[in-house]
Amino acid sequence: MAFRRRSCIPAALAVFFLLLAGQSTAGEEQTAVIWGRHGDEGTLRRRLFPPLLRPFGNAAVDGIDFFIDRGSGDHYDELARKLYSYRNNKGKGVMLTATPRCRFPDRRLEKALFARIHVRMFGDDVNCTAAPRESWEKWAAAYPASQVYLGLVASSEQDPGYLSPKPLYYTLVMYIRDRLNYGGKMIWDRYYDKKTDYSIGKLI
Repeated sequence: MAFRRRSCIPAALAVFFLLLAGQSTAGEEQTAVIWGRHGDEGTLRRRLFPPLLRPFGNAAVDGIDFFIDRGSGDHYDELARKLYSYRNNKGKGVMLTATPRCRFPDRRLEKALFARIHVRMFGDDVNCTAAPRESWEKWAAAYPASQVYLGLVASSEQDPGYLSPKPLYYTLVMYIRDRLNYGGKMIWDRYYDKKTDYSIGKLI
């Protein structure tokens, strides 16, 4: 993912390293292993014995993204609370983000836990892609303490829900850019973004 933050610097890009959480049979032990490989976890490190190799070298994992696409929603709330509880005594912990389909609501996402919501303005939901502003505003109103992003594809080759820069700006961004919890844009994916230069366009 590439993230475009709301910023006074037009070309500013924020890149975060997030592990994707989808359907899995991993239990508490596996969750602890993922968190322990971060390298700056505080007291949770004591749970790991013997020491494990870091799978991403010196890269530090910023957080876990809940990319919930299909299947049962069972236990996502439990997983989110468990991950959120892995915080040291300074309050530092894993960043929880979510990349839901734009159809609202998604009851698997607890409001108090997620720092960022990347609302996918693409996919197979015609109502969302036909009225992206309305969809985004519902998420923003429901998650006032979270930064709510526009999830966009970088090319029409990827999805019929592609929004070209001018329509994106004049029908959507210009109306929401001053909202307090508008976070910016999440561009999917990096391959197509480099191919089209979507994220560096003047209106993006």
